[in-house]
Amino acid sequence: MRENVLSAPDCSFPRLSLQTVSSNSAIVPRMNLYVSLPIISFVGGWLGSFLSSYLNKKGENLAMHEDIKLLVDQVKAVTEATKKIEATISHEFWNRERLWEMKRDAFLNLVKAQSAAVEALTSLGFAFHKSRQAVESDNLVAKQRQAEAMQNWLSADTAFDAARAQASLVCESSLVEQLSSVGALFTTTAKLVSSHQAEFSAHYPQLIEATSSIRAAVQKELGIDVK
Repeated sequence: MRENVLSAPDCSFPRLSLQTVSSNSAIVPRMNLYVSLPIISFVGGWLGSFLSSYLNKKGENLAMHEDIKLLVDQVKAVTEATKKIEATISHEFWNRERLWEMKRDAFLNLVKAQSAAVEALTSLGFAFHKSRQAVESDNLVAKQRQAEAMQNWLSADTAFDAARAQASLVCESSLVEQLSSVGALFTTTAKLVSSHQAEFSAHYPQLIEATSSIRAAVQKELGIDVK
């Protein structure tokens, strides 16, 4: 009887020759290189794009920063110039306001002194006019009245001269000349009346005209429009 002997299957791995292994070892790095190149290229492109975008953005920010700094400097310069102009205007306005106040005070004092001088001069003329009509028994009373009137006139004339000098510091030259003429008219009238050379009534219209012109000039100086 013939025995059939079954042979066991061959489970052994194929044997690789040294040449095959060496060939496969050379292929692996080559494959790694093929795989790495696209990745490196992609990363490099992305990095280049990122750096370019970053640098452009950085440049824009730097330019914007410089523009903002320039704008701030310009605003600062304009603000400083505005403050200087405001200070100058304020100072000039204060000077004009102060000058106007000085004029106002000086002219008000002048008008009051002028009115007091005319009143004292009127009283002086009245006292010396009455003395001409006094009888012998009233001569002492008349002399006393004249002395009092003369004293009042001298005080009023002194006050008017002081007010005239003060006003001359802040008024136009034309008004200074008018004030000098009025002062001379007051003095002349007082001398003529007190020496019985003229009646006060003869000079009164001229005094009223002169003082009215002074009042009008003062209103003009102060910018007062009176019609």
